[in-house]
Amino acid sequence: MLQDVKARGTEEVLLFISDGLSGIVDAIGKVYLYAKYQLCCVHIARNIAHKVRVSDRKNICEDFKSVYRAKDEKSGKAALQAFCDKWKSIYPKVTKSLQENPYMFTF
Repeated sequence: MLQDVKARGTEEVLLFISDGLSGIVDAIGKVYLYAKYQLCCVHIARNIAHKVRVSDRKNICEDFKSVYRAKDEKSGKAALQAFCDKWKSIYPKVTKSLQENPYMFTF
């Protein structure tokens, strides 16, 4: 698909945002060497919502908004740390996956 987009004339792409499709980062790097990649915040929030108790969904998703609504990378990382500190005892796998995600803060 990316090669087709390039063949139709799209010379330069600076940023791709997607749902985390397997292999997408490698594919982007092969076709658009200088493009950066970011995981879609809506998809991250949906993933979180599917991995927590229904009773916690509203609160955890509301708390996660502070991460992706941050004004800059430093604020976003601080918000992520606060989010993880709050929820790590209940949802350690969720918070660990967020902290280890290299594609959340592509500014």
